[in-house]
Amino acid sequence: MPGHAANTDPHRETYDMLGTGIRLALHPNEPGRILAFVDLADYLADGQADAWPLLERTYLTLIATANDRLLPFAWRVACLDYAYRPYRALHRLPATPASQERLRRLGYRLATVDIFESKHD
Repeated sequence: MPGHAANTDPHRETYDMLGTGIRLALHPNEPGRILAFVDLADYLADGQADAWPLLERTYLTLIATANDRLLPFAWRVACLDYAYRPYRALHRLPATPASQERLRRLGYRLATVDIFESKHD
């Protein structure tokens, strides 16, 4: 099955599970899971030629969670607090005109996060 071998990496499986748990706020009283997710993304991306998709996915997961007013406010703020790390890591990757434009758009998303008031709290 094509692509199956890439999905058997236990670190990648852990990354995927952490990402899902963060996006759905499955453990909103455990913000350490956000740090674990970001740390694992850094570990998986380190030295990889295809680091961009992983770091961008990490960043977008955190930004989407921060913008989701149905989730607890403290969880959203914690996600926003860590979003800078994958964003900064993307800036350290080799740049092309397309990636620079993509970074500009990603930065705009960070600058326009609507963090105020959750419907949950």
